[in-house]
Amino acid sequence: MKKLWLGLSVLVFGLVLASCTATDELGLFQRTVSDQISIAERFEAVPSDQVNNQMIQSLSSSEVVTLSTTLTTGDEMTNREKIDLILSLFDEVAAIHQDNVARVEEVKASYQTLKDHVTSFRDNELSLTDQDKETVTRLRLEFGLRKLEIKDTIGDVSALVDDIKANFNLDSLDLIISDFEQIKDILTFRNTFLIDLQAGLVEIDTIVTAYLQ
Repeated sequence: MKKLWLGLSVLVFGLVLASCTATDELGLFQRTVSDQISIAERFEAVPSDQVNNQMIQSLSSSEVVTLSTTLTTGDEMTNREKIDLILSLFDEVAAIHQDNVARVEEVKASYQTLKDHVTSFRDNELSLTDQDKETVTRLRLEFGLRKLEIKDTIGDVSALVDDIKANFNLDSLDLIISDFEQIKDILTFRNTFLIDLQAGLVEIDTIVTAYLQ
């Protein structure tokens, strides 16, 4: 009977400890960032095998481009100018996406570093000051509020790429430009979020490591 009670006591203590770990400020912050990373790993790109520079350049081979360039006057863009703009937007989109991929990996590495430091923090039975608790909570709430906005962008890029492919012709250059501009806006929005998330991780990690020194 004593062994049974001892076993139950150990189990209850473990559950209480796990509950405290999951619900304290640092634990909640880690959970929030983990959710954000899961979302970021689902970010889609513009598939290079579906839309690429060569495909866009192929539009300029049409005689219609030359004819349109000759006949267009005033401030209206020629087809050649529109194609050049599309090429420029495509390059910008590709660059932002590559930066986002790198930033996701950076965030994941920083998150792992923070987890390791938080483990040491708990092993040493340390506690945050009220001011540090407020900082951790503030950042957690900020990222939590932005979670839905970021999550809602999932699938939008793929839908816009499908629209570009379905309307890949000279008559739809304005639509293609609009779609690429929207893709650029989405990727830029994600980029800004990843930069902020990385900064938040560094800020919290700096707080935690200060206690370990």
